[in-house]
Amino acid sequence: MILFDLSGSEANPVYQSMAISNGDRQFSFLQALVDAALASDQKFLSDTLLKALNFHAIACLHTSARQYRPCRVTVGTYEPPPEFMVPGLMENFVNTVNKQWEAADPIALSAFILWRLNYIHPFINGNGRTAVQRHTLLYV
Repeated sequence: MILFDLSGSEANPVYQSMAISNGDRQFSFLQALVDAALASDQKFLSDTLLKALNFHAIACLHTSARQYRPCRVTVGTYEPPPEFMVPGLMENFVNTVNKQWEAADPIALSAFILWRLNYIHPFINGNGRTAVQRHTLLYV
């Protein structure tokens, strides 16, 4: 079941209800990730973590949850890099964040994460929700 395909609109009340439920589950998942990272002293970003956060954000709302976007998209007047560039851009992004994790100012790194994820726009939908949840991890 993909609610956007069924309703044709993100404004549909059923879609909106599922989006709220997904947000709650995504936040609970993030809390579990933080607990696990602290308990195991493993503070780093991974492709798997970002895809899992995206899955929780858009499960049953849009196709391609947990997958990098397979097509071009536009966000208002902004056109993110083409889909074939996304895997390489994301690998570079993850490596950059991990290199800077301990040395960078947390606010500056958070701003970079929010900007870069939304610049690359790696997912069909849920990019902002994924970026904000990822940004939250830095403050633990």
